[in-house]
Amino acid sequence: MKFTGSEHTRPFGIVKRWGGRLAACCTGRFLCHFVPQKPRFMGCFGSVQGRKSTDGRFLELLCAKRNKLLACGAAALLLFACDQAPIFDMISREVTPREPRIKGVPTKMVLFNRSNSVTPEWGMYVADSSLHRYATNSSGKAVWDEGDIPQPPGKIFDLAATDTFLYALVNVDSPDLYRLGQGSSSWDKVGFASDNQGYSRFQAIYGDCDAEGKPVSSNLYVGARNNSSGGYAVFHTTGGDLTLLVSGTGLLTGAAADGTNHYFSTEGDGVYLSSGSPVSGTSGLKITGMINTSTEIIALCGNGDLYTISGGTATGKGNAGINLSGAAAVWTDGTYTLLVAATSSISSTNSTYGYRELVLSSGALPATVTMKVPGTAPSTVDDNKRYLDTIEPKPVNAIFQAPKDVDPDDTTLFASVQGRGTAEDNTDGGLWSYRSRSGVYQWNAEE
Repeated sequence: MKFTGSEHTRPFGIVKRWGGRLAACCTGRFLCHFVPQKPRFMGCFGSVQGRKSTDGRFLELLCAKRNKLLACGAAALLLFACDQAPIFDMISREVTPREPRIKGVPTKMVLFNRSNSVTPEWGMYVADSSLHRYATNSSGKAVWDEGDIPQPPGKIFDLAATDTFLYALVNVDSPDLYRLGQGSSSWDKVGFASDNQGYSRFQAIYGDCDAEGKPVSSNLYVGARNNSSGGYAVFHTTGGDLTLLVSGTGLLTGAAADGTNHYFSTEGDGVYLSSGSPVSGTSGLKITGMINTSTEIIALCGNGDLYTISGGTATGKGNAGINLSGAAAVWTDGTYTLLVAATSSISSTNSTYGYRELVLSSGALPATVTMKVPGTAPSTVDDNKRYLDTIEPKPVNAIFQAPKDVDPDDTTLFASVQGRGTAEDNTDGGLWSYRSRSGVYQWNAEE
């Protein structure tokens, strides 16, 4: 900033940049105004640039006195004439962006027990082209274990897990499906048991899990697109080659099980049983995700509608009042249990991102569905304004709370965040987490 004199008294605002924002305060009257340009001085005692007159004489002394007086006057106004509380409050909430350990647009997070012995070895897996594992070390602390993770060929763009295999969709020459068995160090390619009827372009994979995200069966559902017609189909496997369940559906968006029945969801064609039979009351619904809350199966629609699925029938439970992307998690602090659901922008009038919360009643949806902005207890965060300044402006592609088997001390909440860049250069995106940094709990990139 440069102070320049004026022959007339004029109102002005002292403006300073904090963390990318312009905050104005102290409207008053003074014999100067601000012109945004490269600073000519620092504080009240910085260097002064003099001007040379036509007869060779310098005006350095005059300029120095003027600039120092004006700078000191402005500083005095800032200190004594402003209500500084909002400024310091804003500064205290300011979060310094971190460099993400896992960049790009990470996949969803899945739990997989890589041990084939009696003692389980649970880990949370996520990929940004390559596979990463978050698990408890020998000291009982959750750490990123990058040393001994077998990597499939190609770039990973989706993950899923069952009780026996970790699956990955990868791009080699075309999308392919690979699996890693418990106790194994090599990945095997999964093929089709019979004619795939042209549905060969894999899109998404899901296993059915419990409320913590642990696989409860060997079921894997695979969504694929027809290269000619553009339609979708869902394939199924329990460990062998893929068999066709249904064709002419919408995009595969989720899977869940309630202990008796197993389900998968599609965007535009509702929910199906694992046998391929449609669930009553869901035909034509644009289901964007499904989740097991330990008490019931909840299907989330893009327009915010929520349904419970039981015994092959869906029951409407109301509307969340916000568009839902389908990414969801069950979060608990030991006392309260919340359904955490990412928002989406389906229409030009709805540009909300981040996620919303819904307090569950013994794991079930309440009688009145009211999703709230995080920050009001009980909540996943302790500061609403800091939430709004960090993750709220960003699309959340996946969200997941690491269970105690993986993260015994913190049960950290993670999110796959989409920033402003592309998948390869995802500026201020990547894998984020809510944890204490510099003594302050905040959403930021996982380092």
